[in-house]
Amino acid sequence: IWLSAHTIDPDSDGTVSATGGNGNGWGGSGSGGRIAVHYLPEAQAALGNPEPALRFFTASGTCDRPGVPAFMGSLFLPDKLWIGETLSNKRFVHTRLVIPGFDHWHVASLTLDDCIIGLSDTNGFLIEIDGDLELRNNAELHIRAAAVDDPLTEDGACVMVGGDMVVKSDAWVVPYAHPTNGATVRFDIAGNLKVETDGGFRADALGYDRGQGPGQPPLGARGGGAYGGDAQLGSSFANPGGLAYGDPVYPIEPGSGAKGQQSPGEGGGAIRLYVSGDVHLDGLLTANGHRGWNNHSGSGSGGGILVMCRTLSGSGHIRADAGTGTHGSGGYGGGGRIAIHYDTDAQSALPVPGVRFSTYAVPGPQRVFDAQMGTLYLSDAQWITETLDNRRFWYTRLVIPNFTEWTPSSLTLDECVISLPEGFHLDVAGTMVITNDAVLYLYAAATNSASDRYGMRLDVGGDLKLVDNGWIYPHAHTNNGAIVGIRVGQDIVIDASSGIDADARGYFPGFGAGQGGNSSSGGSYGGLGAGTSPGMLYGLPDLPLQPGSPGGWNKSGDNWVASGRGGGVVHLLANGNVQLDGLLSASATHTVVSTSYAQYGSPGGSGGSILVACRDLRGTGLMRAIARDGGGGRIAVWLNLTPTYRDQLIAAASPTGLTEVDTHPRFHGLLDAEPITDGNPGTTGFFRQVGTLIMIR
Repeated sequence: IWLSAHTIDPDSDGTVSATGGNGNGWGGSGSGGRIAVHYLPEAQAALGNPEPALRFFTASGTCDRPGVPAFMGSLFLPDKLWIGETLSNKRFVHTRLVIPGFDHWHVASLTLDDCIIGLSDTNGFLIEIDGDLELRNNAELHIRAAAVDDPLTEDGACVMVGGDMVVKSDAWVVPYAHPTNGATVRFDIAGNLKVETDGGFRADALGYDRGQGPGQPPLGARGGGAYGGDAQLGSSFANPGGLAYGDPVYPIEPGSGAKGQQSPGEGGGAIRLYVSGDVHLDGLLTANGHRGWNNHSGSGSGGGILVMCRTLSGSGHIRADAGTGTHGSGGYGGGGRIAIHYDTDAQSALPVPGVRFSTYAVPGPQRVFDAQMGTLYLSDAQWITETLDNRRFWYTRLVIPNFTEWTPSSLTLDECVISLPEGFHLDVAGTMVITNDAVLYLYAAATNSASDRYGMRLDVGGDLKLVDNGWIYPHAHTNNGAIVGIRVGQDIVIDASSGIDADARGYFPGFGAGQGGNSSSGGSYGGLGAGTSPGMLYGLPDLPLQPGSPGGWNKSGDNWVASGRGGGVVHLLANGNVQLDGLLSASATHTVVSTSYAQYGSPGGSGGSILVACRDLRGTGLMRAIARDGGGGRIAVWLNLTPTYRDQLIAAASPTGLTEVDTHPRFHGLLDAEPITDGNPGTTGFFRQVGTLIMIR
């Protein structure tokens, strides 16, 4: 619509609309159109009331198909005469303002009320507000970053607020990172920031475009995008996922896009808030990646969210999740990065906020290289309390200065999923409970001595209880073989819905004493793998302390064979009894090569290790260290050894003085180290000290 006149009548109160059409089914919607209004600026300004009540609409259409929406259209005006300090009453709805020389908007204060406007990214827009900024009544502010020479040091756009900023319910700020350059939008707020329920900052899929960014897949066409965590492998090693990048402490970059033959996902955008005062968040800060939309497309990574403030309070949600919807041959994206910087003294005077954090990525094991959750940086550990619940931390890797050890008097994880730093020591004086979909990820650091296998320790002075789908995921070091040690001073209870899962958390392909010798041979550990050149046997059947090994890791032409990973290690020592009705698992993964790559072989990894030492074992659960095409792992249960003698055997890496017993009558579950298909069984057994007598009443 092109409207050209000497002046626009001040009494005009109509609507000018050029909206896009709606899509249907899998059809996409149309973008908004273009409106241009030309008047003589001097003549219009001379009118008694130069601002008519006209309303402008250039919204895109809608469609049922999820994905990247179409964009709003544009509105050309010859000057800023109609752009005042209050924009209200649907004067502009989904309109991107195009005004000559309008790249700096300086006002005393600004209120957006029931208006949705976009600002140009031509030169890097600057909004400068001397006082307060408020968005209310379904208002939205869309601002785009312009390309810059160095996105790590230069802003693509900036919003400077001299007073307070308030985002009311159902109002949104939408910052767009540059889709190929990676420049982002900065918000400087001299006062306080308040974000109400159902409002906030939204940067979903507004990061790097498909196939763009430092974390894009390096090869092929189906891997996921990365940022705070690595992305998942695509259909084969010809389609690897992207690798993590960026700074977990100051995450100012957006997430990276995936690759795919049809509709891969974009990376999450960037939200950068520099607040001199306090932040009260009851709404949402979100920078999620987008999913890939069919079998041949990867998903984008989560984006970056940086909040610098005096204090943070409220009950809102901060999310930088990866795209999660891809399946088949497309790879999942890695989680994003969140960093919250606050004044530690001022923050400690407040209650722990109810704000929830999420850097979710679809968890493995599904493929040899799986997507990783993102990172959460906090200024200190004061929010890491003895009860973590209500999804306060949801698939987040904690990054906290000097946070290498934690000694709570007790600990309950309830509907939280956290990953502690590599090599961490968690020492709980009393009881530890993991419940209600909670998961604790533990990663072993590399060790320098073969006699010291512990790259990470979890010590519990009282009871350990895993109930109502509560889990521990211990990860052995992927090439060094160091393990996670779990020691419990009293009893362990694992109900039928819970367990300790070390599946595919052993040696990576290319490492391990028992890795397959060629691209058609499985890994070995307690049993030989299948194929013409399986790996060698290693370890001890009565003292299993090592991870399982992968299948053969070889290259055929331009295609890497996707050998399976070895099973990890479950190392569980209790001074009391173990009631196992759930699962202890250290199984391997099979190859993920698609059928088109089957000619290059499909070697599976070997099972890993399970060592349980306790006074007595009871229950109906399952211990497994199985493989497919790889050899079985090793499972050993030590019964009624004194803690001192038990620890001496482990320290010496020698089970001298133990004898195997055929059965244990109070455990009615199963020890399983058999291969699923080809390959040879591993070892299982119950052991006690030679010369001791176990009384059964």
